[in-house]
Amino acid sequence: MLRFKLDTDAAVQELVGSALPPLVFVHTYEVLSLLFAWLIVEPEARAVLIDPERLAGLEEMILLAAYDTAIRDPLAVIVSRLCEPCATDAKLAWACLCAAEWARAQGFVGVMLVFAHCAAAASDSIAYYLVAELATVSVELSRIPAGSEPAHARDLYARWKQLAEMVAEESCFVSLTGADLSEGFKHALPESGRCLQ
Repeated sequence: MLRFKLDTDAAVQELVGSALPPLVFVHTYEVLSLLFAWLIVEPEARAVLIDPERLAGLEEMILLAAYDTAIRDPLAVIVSRLCEPCATDAKLAWACLCAAEWARAQGFVGVMLVFAHCAAAASDSIAYYLVAELATVSVELSRIPAGSEPAHARDLYARWKQLAEMVAEESCFVSLTGADLSEGFKHALPESGRCLQ
């Protein structure tokens, strides 16, 4: 169950204000909405909330759509995994992290943070929580205006460095945080999201 506040409004505004192809926007928005619903309710209540036939139809639409596989495949895997009633789901978490990486590459930092924190909640893994927190601190660091209080920047940088070391110790291979810790993340991405099932 989701244990932190996500700035979903900022993420949606990023998508609305973007030049994304319409299908990418619609699918990303719909998947994020379903993902939030999955994360905020207890596992026992998910079957009532989520319609498997609707999810199967959405997954098929996503897989048949002709757009960037870097987001299409993770979205399809996320939708397929939402039918699972389990409390945590490693495949769902990994797909969320892949979607976060796509969002980072597109410059959608709000969307990146939402997917990264959803990955953490879906996995309930220390490693994923560390990655989500590192991504959050990275964004905060990037938003410090020139001429601001140096102590705040130093504190944030110290926190970022500490988190980066912890992530490296946990063997989390991500580039979405701005920390180039390993090429492992890129090599671990499947050619098709179906490989994650």
